[in-house]
Amino acid sequence: MASKTTLGIIAILVIVIAVGVAYYLYERTAGTGKAVASVTMSTGETIEVPADLTGSVMMYTSIPQEIMDGWVKDWNTYFANYSKLDYYRAGSGSVVAKILAEQKAGSVKADLVYLAGYFDFKTLMDNGLIAKLPTVPEMNSIPSQYKDPNGYYVMGRLLVMIIVYNPALVSNPPKSWQELLQPQWKDKIVIANPMVSGSWQYSVLALVSKYGWDYFKQLKANNPLVVQDVPDVA
Repeated sequence: MASKTTLGIIAILVIVIAVGVAYYLYERTAGTGKAVASVTMSTGETIEVPADLTGSVMMYTSIPQEIMDGWVKDWNTYFANYSKLDYYRAGSGSVVAKILAEQKAGSVKADLVYLAGYFDFKTLMDNGLIAKLPTVPEMNSIPSQYKDPNGYYVMGRLLVMIIVYNPALVSNPPKSWQELLQPQWKDKIVIANPMVSGSWQYSVLALVSKYGWDYFKQLKANNPLVVQDVPDVA
């Protein structure tokens, strides 16, 4: 179960994203900033936006579809009178590749990016594609260990990777990652592509840090099916 602190950080992050979107919309539409409208979030926080704010924002993300659907619903609840939230959703690697391709073509369409890991953001930062977050009061409520010291990103969630199995087909499931190396699991394992999935990329890093690359050499002997993204595993 998520702790109250974790849920609080996530709630604050949603507010930061909302304020960030408002900031980008304001810059895009050159609002006067004189007349403001107040929007009260479910957390009780109040956000002031220019009353003449119009336009849309494009968000690129690797967030699972069901979460993104909820975000769009919330956005429409609070900000439908001012703006529209559009998005492109894919695995972290695919999102980064799309942004780099758009940069090469001279037309980056993303306004906001929400991805699974640091390496993805570092790639974008190294290519000069990430702007510093706008200064908003909500940022002060996020603990420093969850913020980039240079102000380019904040951490929004904790990913917990587990072994999932079908109880109708598996009566004695593996109880550890090491057990997946046993011959009985040959041709019965499905994993995501770490070049596409940011969360699985970090899982690979964690497993290699603990067991070394020999772990994946042995796992390969069990002929796992490699799909594109984590949702595809199901």
